[in-house]
Amino acid sequence: MNKNIGPIYKVKKAAADQAQNELEILESENLALISTNQKKLESLNTEMESTLSDLKRVQLSGFATRLEGSERAEQRSDAISYAVLFITLLFIAIELAPILTKLMTPKGPYDHALAHHKGLYTSKYESPYVKAKMHNNSQKEYYKKVYDHRRKEAIKAEKELSNYALQNRV
Repeated sequence: MNKNIGPIYKVKKAAADQAQNELEILESENLALISTNQKKLESLNTEMESTLSDLKRVQLSGFATRLEGSERAEQRSDAISYAVLFITLLFIAIELAPILTKLMTPKGPYDHALAHHKGLYTSKYESPYVKAKMHNNSQKEYYKKVYDHRRKEAIKAEKELSNYALQNRV
């Protein structure tokens, strides 16, 4: 009646030992692959971090950011730099067109009418006699307004005094 290790245990033990041996073989083969892959991953991570740190992330989304982006694209491609130059010259031409047109055209009826009205304005408002007259008129108006104001205040004060005297008399 001694208990011993049975045949089922021996089969299971042999299968477990064989699985353990296969695991150790796979681990030894794959450890080298794992370590090389980890080294590659670390180098890629450091490269990605350095690339991301080199990038300038601009939070602006306005006109200045677009100009900066076009400048970067312009540095990489000759076609884009020619396009930017053409667009710049186009805007300059559009802005200068009215001025150049005005300089190239001869004097017309509008210019003569404008000169006539300028002459009338100058003779009416900018001559020394007119300026002196306007100054005197403004001084007369000022003194008239001051006099009117003082007279109204004096009348108002007289009324208050008379009302006070009437109330105290009764």
